Amino acid sequence: MDNTSCDISIIIPAYNEAVRITKTLQNIDQILTNENYSSEVLVVDDGSTDNTSGVVKQIKSDRIKIISYPHNRGKGF
Repeated sequence: MDNTSCDISIIIPAYNEAVRITKTLQNIDQILTNENYSSEVLVVDDGSTDNTSGVVKQIKSDRIKIISYPHNRGKGF
């Protein structure tokens, strides 16, 4: 993550979402591309045991970023 500011940050918590997260992120990215403000999408992978982080990293968008935790810590973390 860089230190540049943006107008809106969308934070998506994720746990074992490899199968369905691509379409969601592509739709969000497409909507944000048409807006006149800067934005970022932060996917927080809470220790997924599937390939959630890998799937997110394959999406070609400068606005989508991944934060990964090695172990599942639950909603409160």
